[in-house]
Amino acid sequence: MSIVNQEAGGRSPLARLLRWFAPYGKRAVDPDPVVPGTSAGTTAPPILTPLEIEFGGHHLDFFSLRSEDLRHSPNGRHLSVVTTESKILLFDVDVTGDRMRAEFLTAFASADLEAPHGIDWIDDEHVVVANRRAGLAFFRLPRANRWEPETPLEAISKAQPHWFGAPRETRMLGARKIVTGAGSVRKFGDHLYVSSNKANTVTRHRILPGPSCDEGTLVAQEGINIPDSAVPSPDGIWLAVGDHNNARVLIFRLGEDAPVAELRDPNLLHPHGLAFDPSGTALISADAGGRSLHVFHAPDGDWSQDRTCSHSRVEGVAASVFERVQTETPESVRDLEGGTKGVDVAPDGRTVLTTCRGQTLRAFRLDVA
Repeated sequence: MSIVNQEAGGRSPLARLLRWFAPYGKRAVDPDPVVPGTSAGTTAPPILTPLEIEFGGHHLDFFSLRSEDLRHSPNGRHLSVVTTESKILLFDVDVTGDRMRAEFLTAFASADLEAPHGIDWIDDEHVVVANRRAGLAFFRLPRANRWEPETPLEAISKAQPHWFGAPRETRMLGARKIVTGAGSVRKFGDHLYVSSNKANTVTRHRILPGPSCDEGTLVAQEGINIPDSAVPSPDGIWLAVGDHNNARVLIFRLGEDAPVAELRDPNLLHPHGLAFDPSGTALISADAGGRSLHVFHAPDGDWSQDRTCSHSRVEGVAASVFERVQTETPESVRDLEGGTKGVDVAPDGRTVLTTCRGQTLRAFRLDVA
């Protein structure tokens, strides 16, 4: 599988208009894509370049699944992808060559996955899943000699802090009903950072033996409207939050209530997954509503300044995949689907992987200028 056709150029006024007028009320596939490594009004050098993926392992039509988030294991050997079909896909990965190798190992299926939306590793044997219709579920992955193409799995513990509301609780967002449970989870040190729709919060939870976690404390809320991701910077100074409904990424200084900066781009529609590179100078943002993958850049690692344009953007989702998902999605929520959902940087610091519905894995090389 080759990854080609990066987007090109800033948009002309006609292209911006055409984007929103397409047959059957569907947005047109980007008529004026972006030149690799550029953004409107900039001549920034490339940051993400496509990387070919060689797939192997058990057969599974995982490209038909609706994947939401992905995460490398701490040792870098395994990759977990969570899907709304109540499955955790596990891959063995190797990113040391000119192309990436991804061997599909098994799909863990569990009744304890309730609209799973986020995932991270506690260590090389345990994962934690954020469930939109519930809270956090902790799993120990069985040994390889017990794996089948689909392997049953049970949670070893669950956590339902009050921040997430009751299991399967919903609330109205305009005319749309949304579930309030845990939406994303990222481990940082001895804590988990979890976003939730109940009251648009990001909370921090101490990891307890088991593993499990405590009730947690509030770390970010002001200005957020549907947090789809919350990621601490590698130095622990900043917290980036995907502010889905406000078309921006909010930057908080950890320990402060109000955001210190916002990151925007005219083409960034619904920020979803986020990932810092190991240096903390590049922040990659998925866009659930568009085809582009955006990279913001702070050369000195200081994220306290507003940005109105991403440093670079490239094609995150193939045009054929985006168009098919848009066609299959009800018109009422079509603007929210088709784009990239999850993004993660491998422990090598150079390989970026993304996931979305219909495109379970796509890979890039990261070059921070």
